[in-house]
Amino acid sequence: MDDSSKILPLRSISGDPAAIGRNQFVSNKFAECLRELILKDKIGEPLVFRKIHEDWAPCKWTLGDWGDIFRDEKLSVRYGRQKWDKNTPQWESSCGNLEITWTKLIEWIRGEYNLPIPNSSPQDIWMYYDYKYLPEVIHLKSESEKDFLKLIYLSENLKKKFCWSNLGFHDRNGDHSTLWIGTSGSYTNTHYDTYSCNLVCQVYGKKTWLVFPPCDTEYLQPTRVPYEESSVYSQINVASSKQIQNNISAVKKCSPRRITLEPGDCLYLPPKWWHFVKSEDFSISVNTWIELPSDHFTRVEEAVLRAVVSSFVNSTVPSTADKVLNPNEMDLTEIGEKDTEDTLRLASKAFIDYENSISQSQSAEKSDKVSEPQVKKPKLSNEEISLEKLMEYSSVCVEKPSPFKLEVEALASCSETSSESSSSQLPSNVDCNHEAPPKGSPTYFEDVLNAVGHPDVLKQIAQRFLHNVKQRKSSD
Repeated sequence: MDDSSKILPLRSISGDPAAIGRNQFVSNKFAECLRELILKDKIGEPLVFRKIHEDWAPCKWTLGDWGDIFRDEKLSVRYGRQKWDKNTPQWESSCGNLEITWTKLIEWIRGEYNLPIPNSSPQDIWMYYDYKYLPEVIHLKSESEKDFLKLIYLSENLKKKFCWSNLGFHDRNGDHSTLWIGTSGSYTNTHYDTYSCNLVCQVYGKKTWLVFPPCDTEYLQPTRVPYEESSVYSQINVASSKQIQNNISAVKKCSPRRITLEPGDCLYLPPKWWHFVKSEDFSISVNTWIELPSDHFTRVEEAVLRAVVSSFVNSTVPSTADKVLNPNEMDLTEIGEKDTEDTLRLASKAFIDYENSISQSQSAEKSDKVSEPQVKKPKLSNEEISLEKLMEYSSVCVEKPSPFKLEVEALASCSETSSESSSSQLPSNVDCNHEAPPKGSPTYFEDVLNAVGHPDVLKQIAQRFLHNVKQRKSSD
């Protein structure tokens, strides 16, 4: 396959981003400082590192190079409609699914292949091969068994090309990364991940991130329907200018940032930041989630909610599962009482063990201070690991995106008489003049699930659950 970048040209970054740091090279000091800031959750805002991964081999791969990895393997993709005029987000349950080879996918983009479904041109639908763990994707094949060991070596070497050392994580590579491939217009609905923080590298094409700080949660109408472990969705469809206007009073109170990534660019997204992500053209990106100490408690929260959802789903009619579960969570209908007990037991044990280890560590530190003279440790001081200090260690352009008014762009988008003349950068191609159908009323079960799963309520339930577990264990 020849280089398809000529057919799918990359567009240059527009605007005048405010750089907040430069130096001569990506130094070890920069990587160490960034790692410590991330692990201690001291940054608090998204950061964009322009071209920090331009030395990554995958950022230089052509679509033909990716084709050499996938070969004739059929990729399971989901597809959605480019025009979505409903009042609710285009949930995964509203999307279709199909299998397609890499070659046919590229031919479809070029208009050289027709899908066996109606109204399925690139102008009608988008496709997303998303949330795929690289170890499950990168497995080179050979018809000859004698090449088996050679292929294992090549596959392992391939994973090393996705090393996150420039961002301070030398121990993370393709084994700890996830692949996202989307055609133009494909997107992920607005949500936040309950676990970890996120490092993202744009490998091919162009992708736009619309992100909201955790303090916007109450305005974004959080929902756990559809239920997916570790994902809290927004009921506001930010892909629709009309829906933004329907929720204008809430949207006005939000402080979104827009970030557009090109090959070699990386994004640091702090924990619990909301994000809506859209492919501007054919896009390939890779991410890795960095575990944080706060994840121990979050696992308890998620275990508690999973137990509630599993109990309800398995005690009601089968159609309930279709209404409230994300397609990738349908296995909950087969979860038994023992599985639920094990999940709760393991989550609570891990948190209590972590809590005890912190307590023991603090006691040991106090003991050392009393018994030993103070010795300066060769590590970064609090002053040295500030965000400002970080910027002195690298020539990479580091951007701290500023908030903008989403509702202003929504108004401008809907007032345009022609999409051809529209200058709005709103991540939407929805026909604003089309009247969306009325939103259906949620079921009582959905009301209960959203009540229990609300971030503030779930936190209190998890705390009470841990209190009960500790109390029971102390009396055993």
